[in-house]
Amino acid sequence: MVYSHYHNGHNSDGQAWGDGIEIISHEATKRHIEAGLTHTAVPTMTFSENMTFTAGGKTFEAVHLGDQGHSDDLIALVVRPENVAFVVDLVTPNRLPLTDFPYTHIEGMIDQLKAVEALDFEIMVPGHGGPGTKADVTAQRQYIKELMVAVKTELQAGKSVEQI
Repeated sequence: MVYSHYHNGHNSDGQAWGDGIEIISHEATKRHIEAGLTHTAVPTMTFSENMTFTAGGKTFEAVHLGDQGHSDDLIALVVRPENVAFVVDLVTPNRLPLTDFPYTHIEGMIDQLKAVEALDFEIMVPGHGGPGTKADVTAQRQYIKELMVAVKTELQAGKSVEQI
């Protein structure tokens, strides 16, 4: 089992799979779980930047996407030879992202999207919504950047969050 990050919607109750399951995560995910930020099985194997492993005749590349953004422990998982990337919460192809960006550092999110763009994949499977491609990642990054600039401009003009 691989945890994408510590948020409850993507790893809660991992202990239901039973004992003896290998659980892989970023090292920060394990710290967050041990701190009680989510209720799930504690990872048995962690990594700090990248990790490659094989299972079922496939190669899996787990890549840490950066310390700031949607979360400090968010990873992408690319499966070879299919070149399918699993990217949870960061990209939502053909739809708007989460409206309030919970837990998110926006400028870090842009950097995390750039990290996904740098990966070698053909198909992306998000945590929410239908599949997409690298073009969807680029579109999401551009949208977030434009939105960030527009909101900052309005704030600097003296508008309140409610007015914006």
